[in-house]
Amino acid sequence: MCLYPDDCECNPVQLTLHQWVRQGLEYWDRAKENREQALKFLKFALAGWDGVDLDDQWNVTLNVLQGIQDIQDITITCDYDSLIGTTKTLPYRVPLTVWPAPSFRDTLTINNHVTAPAINSQDQVVYVPMHKIPNLAFGKVANCSIIHVFFPYLRPYFNDAYFRHELCGWKAATVHNLDIAADDTDGANAAYEQVNALDDLTCVLHMPSINPRQWLIDVGLEFGNPEKAVTW
Repeated sequence: MCLYPDDCECNPVQLTLHQWVRQGLEYWDRAKENREQALKFLKFALAGWDGVDLDDQWNVTLNVLQGIQDIQDITITCDYDSLIGTTKTLPYRVPLTVWPAPSFRDTLTINNHVTAPAINSQDQVVYVPMHKIPNLAFGKVANCSIIHVFFPYLRPYFNDAYFRHELCGWKAATVHNLDIAADDTDGANAAYEQVNALDDLTCVLHMPSINPRQWLIDVGLEFGNPEKAVTW
């Protein structure tokens, strides 16, 4: 008997995604009966083993393209999930909520995969992950969009401090179609949707007061057909 499926010289059994899920569910139902059945499910799901007993096993491979249905009428939609940027001022067109005693739990301590300027011991500007720069929550704007103050000298001095803005809470509110419909040969409707979605995302900002190069948009794409999401 082979210790691992890849060690077997026999040809593996190829399953479609539907067959693999159906077989896995069948083994999962039996896994509640005893330890042997539970091990059989684990070997099938995690190691690609299948068979009657230990002396009669074979390797199972999954081919997700085999037997796949041809999907018609694919749609492509875009959604702006959040907007992140830095400024030296507060470029808002709406009132802010300022926290005189900010909670530590609102401090940015988790990597958001965005870098920002900091100043090292040689007074050189370096770009490091934002969560490694000392910061505190200053307040919020609109729904759940938090404003932070960052201290680039890596200590709580206000020299060269700047604001970090993360506008979020608009999930599914800025969805727009990237496809050009048959009756929209010049793409005017698609372009109109895109501009409107961006305007919705930035409606609280005073755009002349910001530098677009210091802002990033988290964009989500969804591929699907009517009533069903394929991937995103």
